[in-house]
Amino acid sequence: MMKFDTYYTGPGILISRFLGDNNSMMFITHTPVDDGRVFVWHATLTKIADRIPTEEDVQAARDYQRLSRDAFAQDFEIWSNKQPCLRPMQLPGDGNFLKVRTWYKQFYNPRSAAALFLGRSAGIYTVPGVPDFSNERV
Repeated sequence: MMKFDTYYTGPGILISRFLGDNNSMMFITHTPVDDGRVFVWHATLTKIADRIPTEEDVQAARDYQRLSRDAFAQDFEIWSNKQPCLRPMQLPGDGNFLKVRTWYKQFYNPRSAAALFLGRSAGIYTVPGVPDFSNERV
């Protein structure tokens, strides 16, 4: 079984920890380069515990990277057709998505307002029905 813990550092850096047979980390960064254009960087790191990696370990790490990259590439079709949604419909079962939207506002408003948005969204939130693995280390 593999466990995931994913978080953002600012609006452009995503870090996912995968806890399983070979603990791994995935990094995705987004850098705006022009109106409607973003440079995206993607990488994975795989940890092999207590030994020098074998050829099979190296191949497994490359497979993790390829699978992760291929899954990530599927999101591009969605992103290329997205439009801003300023007033989304929210249902009680949607969980903490509104907190994420509030957190993002600190980056798209005057810097003097950042503390207000951060204060309204700070904390650790889990998705209902999904176990919290935030205390486990990669």
